[in-house]
Amino acid sequence: MKKNVGMAWLLTACLTLSATSLTSCLGSGDDNQTKITKEEVQLAFAKVKGKHTGKLIYPQREVKSAADRTDTLDISWTLTTDSTMVIHNVPVKALAENVTNADLRKLLLTAPNQDLKCNIGFYSVSPVAFVIQPTRLTYQLNDHGVSKKYEVGFYYNITGSIGVYYEKNGHTSMTMQIVQAVIREEGKEKEFFRQGIPLILSEKKKK
Repeated sequence: MKKNVGMAWLLTACLTLSATSLTSCLGSGDDNQTKITKEEVQLAFAKVKGKHTGKLIYPQREVKSAADRTDTLDISWTLTTDSTMVIHNVPVKALAENVTNADLRKLLLTAPNQDLKCNIGFYSVSPVAFVIQPTRLTYQLNDHGVSKKYEVGFYYNITGSIGVYYEKNGHTSMTMQIVQAVIREEGKEKEFFRQGIPLILSEKKKK
């Protein structure tokens, strides 16, 4: 799992701004934290609202070479309001890739892709930047003839769960990261990723 540590905070290291906590950005944290105004939130949201398409980048369980540590899949997401975002059809392939329990990994791969709802909080206008608090993905799966509830949970209130949008020289780019934390079976922890599994979403295009 050590090879994932550097990737987990890769996005954070690339940023020129540090993220404040999600609770602060949503108005329930320390009042001394620097916040942008409601007007600035709307300005930031106006730049990124709507649907985006790009790539989902995630670490491979079996690394064949130092230059081949990740895989990519197509993905899309929509910023629906200034406080909510939906990541569409999150591929279970990416969620199952780093599961060490072979039976659990195989079972999870039978699940359908599903939308992931996230709370977001803007904390910068230039560049546009926001923190992300993913909810859980829930699946009802058949485990050897028994229907069971499985949940994929993500870390939240961490500096590594953020998104940034840049505009430069007629091009735009949006990069986001969420971090997979745990898989539960019938409410009980089945696999816990102590160091986290980074899932990076990236979009680049001309304006």
